[in-house]
Amino acid sequence: MTGNSSNDSEAPLNFNHLRTLEQPSWIGGTCVYSPDGRFIASACKNSVYLWDSTSGQLLHILEGHTHFVNDCAISPDNQLLASASNDGSIRVWDTNTGHHLCTKQVYRMVEACAFYPDGNTIVSVDWENTIHKWDTTRDQGYSGGMGIFENRDSLLHFCALSPDGKKIIYIRFYLGLQVWDFHTGEVLLELEGKTREVSNCSFSPDGCMIQASGKEIWLWDAASGERIKGFEGHTGYIWGSEFSPDGRFLLSASEDKSLRAWEISTGRMVGMKSFPEPLKSLALHPWRPQMVCANKNGHLDMVELGNINYGPLIIAAAREDHGFRGLCPVCQHRFQIRENQIGTETNCPQEGCSTPLQISSLGFEKKSNPGADF
Repeated sequence: MTGNSSNDSEAPLNFNHLRTLEQPSWIGGTCVYSPDGRFIASACKNSVYLWDSTSGQLLHILEGHTHFVNDCAISPDNQLLASASNDGSIRVWDTNTGHHLCTKQVYRMVEACAFYPDGNTIVSVDWENTIHKWDTTRDQGYSGGMGIFENRDSLLHFCALSPDGKKIIYIRFYLGLQVWDFHTGEVLLELEGKTREVSNCSFSPDGCMIQASGKEIWLWDAASGERIKGFEGHTGYIWGSEFSPDGRFLLSASEDKSLRAWEISTGRMVGMKSFPEPLKSLALHPWRPQMVCANKNGHLDMVELGNINYGPLIIAAAREDHGFRGLCPVCQHRFQIRENQIGTETNCPQEGCSTPLQISSLGFEKKSNPGADF
């Protein structure tokens, strides 16, 4: 459910358990939703499990890796899944059929992977401090002319792309976080704070903030690198944290067996749920107030965020030859965006949808005539 509510920040957020998805073991890595919310993908030992997010039905088991799968990502068009493994490869799969499409061979343990916003490039980080860029349309080899970045100062652990694809964050073991220019490899920011032991990081949906978690949760301004605030309350290591789709909340999953929700504007905790086992990762549905978290025993718990109405869902404006287009995350309708709509709120124009949307101005400068139509 989306929409504005003046009482959302006054009442505590409730976590309502929906169902449990069972896997043989947690060993491996992360869990993610597809951008349209239809699928949940979870790494489990040498495989990736693909689930229907509504029914909880297991759709496919993606098998082929010969060592633990550390990470997985689903393409913006929901058609491809990439998996990163300690066997030194990235495998690309068809989400609809579960078929293996191609393998990107790194020959070193691959820690993380992510899709570029256009869906044509996969970014990977390996344990030799190297960041690769792969063309999703080719069976082997790097994307033409895109190159490889190397970092000799520290061990790289995780990466996250900004919504517009222009920046990328890297976690450097015991040395904190760096923000790089995705295209040139230039270091743009060194994020200060107690970030020596960080498990994950991400940009906010509008690209204006960066969050990271480990022993605590930290928040920075993505343009200046200035630390905005920290969120304290967990008593164990925090393995997963994410922004809500409207950018108003942070959700976190911890070794202390708790799931917590934080209001970003105030920094206060607005909800908590305890579990019988330590939590190892989490993922938020792209538009519903739902999430999934993985525990140490391999179970995935689907949880509804009760007593909450999301504000307008934040979307990016994609630049095209004749203007801009947006994608509604709820109905998947692509629609034209006028230049004077960038940075404002609107509703999805698809009949029967009308989802409130906030069109991010990240990466766009309006022309002198902001009222011009395309």
